[in-house]
Amino acid sequence: MVRIVLASILIGGTIVVWLRLATPNFVIPQVWKLLLIFPGVVLYLLFYLSLLTIIPQRIVIRRDKIIVEHSQKRVIETSSVSKIWLYAHTSDKLRMKVRFKAHDNKHRIRTIGIASHVNLDRLCNLLPCPVIVRDARHRNPKTQTVHRTKA
Repeated sequence: MVRIVLASILIGGTIVVWLRLATPNFVIPQVWKLLLIFPGVVLYLLFYLSLLTIIPQRIVIRRDKIIVEHSQKRVIETSSVSKIWLYAHTSDKLRMKVRFKAHDNKHRIRTIGIASHVNLDRLCNLLPCPVIVRDARHRNPKTQTVHRTKA
């Protein structure tokens, strides 16, 4: 972290000195503000990313849409979902990948972490299409398709 801030100050200072030498008549107002911009951007990004890692992602699954809230609210319409994969990496680490068609008619894949306390049978029944379950604990994942049951 400190190396990044120092490197950005050094790069910013070099740019200011080079600009001053290349165009001596060019007025550079308050050079110290320019030197603080680079580490300020780095510190802002570090603060923002640390907030994103501290605050967990919130997912709401309804019959008509999947809502993903982390730093912004993203809505996936269930009518646009074409495939869903559920990956079991370890006993407490599950990932769900949702393939859907976005507003610009391009297919996107969104990866969502699933908490260990989630009822997987109920989750599979709420999802709009059959779920492809993959056991990814080994090199060659085993695939199994789970069909919805009518409740």
